Amino acid sequence: MKNRFLLLLAAAAASVAPALTPPQARSQATAVRDELMAVHDAWDAARTGFDGAAFERMLAPDFWVQIGPQKMTREQFIAVISQRQPGARLTRFESDILTLTKSGDAWEAVVEEKLEVELTGPDGKPQTGYSLWITKDRFRKDGERWLVLSSEAVGTESWGGGATPPFDDWSS
Repeated sequence: MKNRFLLLLAAAAASVAPALTPPQARSQATAVRDELMAVHDAWDAARTGFDGAAFERMLAPDFWVQIGPQKMTREQFIAVISQRQPGARLTRFESDILTLTKSGDAWEAVVEEKLEVELTGPDGKPQTGYSLWITKDRFRKDGERWLVLSSEAVGTESWGGGATPPFDDWSS
């Protein structure tokens, strides 16, 4: 039994070894991660500020977004995220890059997005809604600026009605 475990462990290690990143690529990925986190900081501010001009600057001309079966063009997406919803106020949009990999001339990031919305409940009292999104976003550097090429929702979960996200790291 012990030998079988060691063989499985060795096989697992061998399958991971080729995926290890060389030091030069790691330093490039670190620099790109820092730059893309600055892009995400600007995006987060644009989302809570409904800053259509920022969306126009940051999204590539052929940008698209996929949420479930629905695929939106750049124009459709900007129209949706630029509109404030009556009775709701987006108070938090915070994103963090979980993984980052080079893909041709682009970079792919798996991103965690935390959203909080203040809503007016049926009784007129304020309520908070929470939403967690995991997306796969693609970026390409165009001169000195980064453009968002696409965003695909990988998963989402929401909480409301007094329920809060069941994560230790979810704090306002």
